[in-house]
Amino acid sequence: MGQAKSHPDHDFLSMVARINRVFRPSVPIDDRDLFAGRIAQLQSLVEIATTDGQHGVVYGERGVGKTSLASVCRSALANSRQFVAVKINCDVTDNFASIWGKFVDALSRMHESGELPTGSVKAIERAAEALGAMEVGPREAVDGLTILAKAHSVVVFIDEFDTVLDDMTKTLFANTVKALSDYNVRATIIFVGVADTVDELIMEHESIGRNLVQILMPRMNSEELQDIVKTGLRAAEMTAEPAAISQLVRLSQGLPHYTHLLAQKAARSAASGGRKRIRVEDVREAIAQAVAGAQQSIKSLYHAATTSPQREHLYEKVLTACALAKCDDLGFFAPSDVREPLQMVTGKNYQIPAFVRHLTDFCEVTRGPILHKRGTSHKFRYRFLNPLLQPYVLMKAMANGLISAETLKEQNVYQARP
Repeated sequence: MGQAKSHPDHDFLSMVARINRVFRPSVPIDDRDLFAGRIAQLQSLVEIATTDGQHGVVYGERGVGKTSLASVCRSALANSRQFVAVKINCDVTDNFASIWGKFVDALSRMHESGELPTGSVKAIERAAEALGAMEVGPREAVDGLTILAKAHSVVVFIDEFDTVLDDMTKTLFANTVKALSDYNVRATIIFVGVADTVDELIMEHESIGRNLVQILMPRMNSEELQDIVKTGLRAAEMTAEPAAISQLVRLSQGLPHYTHLLAQKAARSAASGGRKRIRVEDVREAIAQAVAGAQQSIKSLYHAATTSPQREHLYEKVLTACALAKCDDLGFFAPSDVREPLQMVTGKNYQIPAFVRHLTDFCEVTRGPILHKRGTSHKFRYRFLNPLLQPYVLMKAMANGLISAETLKEQNVYQARP
């Protein structure tokens, strides 16, 4: 008898399931096989974890993949069975004691699931007593980590550390890092969070500077974003036209969240058409869906920034030019960077004085604030307060016919600086 053919609906559902597994815009990637790009940063984290006396800080803009990096590194270390590797998420209610309480809870869950190395049960129980104390401070933290480290090397990833509001907590962690390094404890702490500088993320002693390795997470360059798409497509058993991949990468503006989002929606569009190859028209459909399904907060910001009672105004066009402007590793651009894209959007050559007021307005409450301004007079630089708004502005402009795919190709592909 011949082999039974699968039902078309079953094939479609199987394909969508594969697509949703590999392209995940809503959750961090924690599977090494699906993780793409950031090889240098991943290697740096492993080096920190395996070097005595070193600790780390991973910092950068929102949406650049810091949490995915930490998750993949933690999983790799834990899977080696040579490390007790734990990742903790902070929030605004946390302090020094509550963060270590989360650490103890995570150890318990990992023990129950069999994730911890063998021979560490007694050490975990003794460490939990020290770290779970009501009045836990740097001394108790160091004591607990020392107990654990006698059995296996310990790596603690403290994610979203920027959300912690208590300054004393940051000081206590600085004290802990110094003590761990001074006593050469085989325990590494890696702080992860949104910040432009290490000082913004952790209030450090000058004396721990040599023990704290800084890892800046810039936006991803085009090769890294292409790697995300191609890695995902291979896992999903799909392909894509080069032009389709190019558009996905350009629209992402260095932010892997949007690469996953657009690739997922474009792949679904192809699957719904019974195809395993993504076309440019699938990307257009992905753009329409992404614009329609954007967070209401982003839609509201865009509306407030671009509407005006005046019939003729430049707000939407200037904002689009800002989204097209070439920026540095932290997303900042100068007014001079807006001139060329504004000319491409409007077909007119505007000088800086003609649109600098719009940039100022975008920094005020009346139109946002949608941009953050930094620097001194005549040397101001600007950045989108919410980086995820920048690709939305471009997608909205494409959906409205304000720019074309060719405009993106000619004007700006984000390239992270070496």
